[in-house]
Amino acid sequence: MRMGPVYLEGNFWHKVSTQKDALAEVCRILARNEVHTNITKEEISQDTSLFQIWQDSGGRIYSDFIGFDEKRLHDDLEACSTYFCDDETKERTCNYGLLAIDSDYNSTYDSLFERKDIWISRDKRYSGMWKDVCPQGVLMNPFSNAMIINDKFICNEGHKEGLGDNLKSLLDTLLPNHKQKIPYQLSLFCEIKDKDKGHKIYRDLKQYVGGIRPNLNVELSLYTNSHVHDRFVLTNSFIIKVEAGFILFRNGKAVNETELSFYYPVARGNVETYLGKIKQVYEIHKASGSGEFFRNYWGERKNRLFTLIK
Repeated sequence: MRMGPVYLEGNFWHKVSTQKDALAEVCRILARNEVHTNITKEEISQDTSLFQIWQDSGGRIYSDFIGFDEKRLHDDLEACSTYFCDDETKERTCNYGLLAIDSDYNSTYDSLFERKDIWISRDKRYSGMWKDVCPQGVLMNPFSNAMIINDKFICNEGHKEGLGDNLKSLLDTLLPNHKQKIPYQLSLFCEIKDKDKGHKIYRDLKQYVGGIRPNLNVELSLYTNSHVHDRFVLTNSFIIKVEAGFILFRNGKAVNETELSFYYPVARGNVETYLGKIKQVYEIHKASGSGEFFRNYWGERKNRLFTLIK
């Protein structure tokens, strides 16, 4: 099991290496991951910081990156990669929903990569629901091309027919607004025991997502046999965890007091937790099926995040 590749462009490194705080954070991230760069082995050996990363990572810096290649991004594992790059490459990565950081790193890394723990209080108003609680780094830069949502009860919000307001708000907050060159793969894992209701939820979900993101080609999967207690959202770049589940708001107020956690595993060293959660829902994906009298999935049954655990 592994994270997707991390790519380091020389132009980015030369600019960020003059920024002390940003450099320290970048070095920590690179040392935790397998890195591919267009910086030569000789340059690495002569650069104190890069050579230290090479030692700390057990030699996992490879001088084999020949530049941003759009053809490669159609491979599912590559579509889970991270780029430390120049401005031009970052602009191109947006077409693929990649986590990409340009050389203006000093002003963004605090808001983007620091773990955020947010307390949801009954004393506050949340008229924007999920838009009111997501960190600005997530709202402004929803780097993603795949998403997994696991919450057994997310499709049983009160006694409503169809989709609940919390699920709608969550999707409208987290789905990218821009068109991408590869399909966006969205998988929802929940518990619905009635087959007809499951089919209706799938149709409603497909219609809702198509309405709020008409330019995004979404490959949707709904699994109705989730037995995983933990509630989380995973994308190719970040994790959201909440103990009380994602049905958090009603009429602009919190239903429960609880804590939300947002973090980027490539930066914060939570890779095993991240991959472990993917493995939990992958087992449900493998066990899903349909027959004459039962069915526990609808849709494409595709998610490129599964490639990270194979």
